[in-house]
Amino acid sequence: GGEDLFAVLERRIAQQRDDLKAHRETIEETMNQDVQLLEVRVKQDEADLKDIYSKYRLAMDELARLRALCSSLNTKVDEAEAVREEARGTADEARERERESAAGHAADVALFEKQLRLLRDKDRVECEQTGKVEALEVALDAAKVDLHSLR
Repeated sequence: GGEDLFAVLERRIAQQRDDLKAHRETIEETMNQDVQLLEVRVKQDEADLKDIYSKYRLAMDELARLRALCSSLNTKVDEAEAVREEARGTADEARERERESAAGHAADVALFEKQLRLLRDKDRVECEQTGKVEALEVALDAAKVDLHSLR
């Protein structure tokens, strides 16, 4: 009977060994599957990171382009402002010259009017003188006539 017990024990040990082997194989298979899944995930993450990085590079390039554009626009705004200031200055100068010119014209007109008045006054005096001379001539003629009639 002792040998039977030994055979039973041997069979049990063999069975346990087989069970352990099967269990170990199941664990290894599961681990291999996990590792494969992890590798797929890592590859996907790497692809995602590359995608994110390229999008980041594009965004940085776009930002640099926008900064350059902003800088260029600021320069243009400054230039436009300078031109506007210059134009305003020129317009102010032109208005000032126009005012001075108008004042000059007004002075010329006033002077002209004064000269015209003087000429008219002179004319009037001359007319009055002419009138007096004519009156004297008439009187003289009358005197001559009187003289003739006396002879």
